[in-house]
Amino acid sequence: MPPLPAIAPRQVQVSPSRGGLAGPTAAAAPPGAQARGGARAPSSPSPSPPPPPPPPLHRAAPLYPPQPLTPAAQRALSFLTSVPVGTQAIAHSGGSALSDHLRGVYDVLSAWGAPEHVALAGLAHSVYATDGFQHPACLDLTPANRAAVAAAIGEQAEAVVYAFCITDRATSVGESQDDDLLATSPGGPPRAHRWRVRGDAGVAEAWVELSHAEWVDFTTLTLADWLEQVEEAAGRPNARFRYGPGEAWAYRRGAYRHMATLLGGQAAADYERVFGREPDATRGLAFDRPVAVG
Repeated sequence: MPPLPAIAPRQVQVSPSRGGLAGPTAAAAPPGAQARGGARAPSSPSPSPPPPPPPPLHRAAPLYPPQPLTPAAQRALSFLTSVPVGTQAIAHSGGSALSDHLRGVYDVLSAWGAPEHVALAGLAHSVYATDGFQHPACLDLTPANRAAVAAAIGEQAEAVVYAFCITDRATSVGESQDDDLLATSPGGPPRAHRWRVRGDAGVAEAWVELSHAEWVDFTTLTLADWLEQVEEAAGRPNARFRYGPGEAWAYRRGAYRHMATLLGGQAAADYERVFGREPDATRGLAFDRPVAVG
């Protein structure tokens, strides 16, 4: 669950109101008829047409159907539904419920055969704020909150979530997650990974430091998170990262493509499946150094 040309807007079908969009007008006065005082009687103004209904919620089909919940996942869900950030009331990047996105990421990771702690991290990956998702309901990064989350999903899963939420993905030139990622070659020897903590995370440490195994977990979660939401996110603009409708496809394009290459297998196949549905209008765009505002 991380910060981040003219595009045709989504088409919205609007049902006509009963009797047509405009209401009936008053009958015209007979020729030459005058109101009292000698002035010609004005026609009654036509009522304003009713406003169109809001656009329907853009919810892309889930990447995978709901996967079986393990006992640990059931415990994690019980915790999430007990805190505000896990409720249906919070909208995510595409406008649908954050809770639907969290479950969707769990389903993707489970379908990929990711280790259980990584799938559990997917279920809670935005329980703290990230560079791209900020909401008052997100838990503060206090020791007490971290302990509560760890008790619900396990310490290993919470460590993945914590790194996911404090990461500076692309803004610190030469020191971001994407800089570390793009310096990693397919088939290269395992190594430690290090990048900057985002400036507004509110934590003491300045760097995220992961072993190679921890980095694989982190990268798997990161790609699953974006593949689950990108089609829906492209349905509307994003004020925080200053992209317009349709342009979410271009957000960190090079980084996500490289993640798919490094992970291979079903993750790479799903990257091709999802991005194969991208409209031609945005395929030439790339926002590889986005800067969050506000």
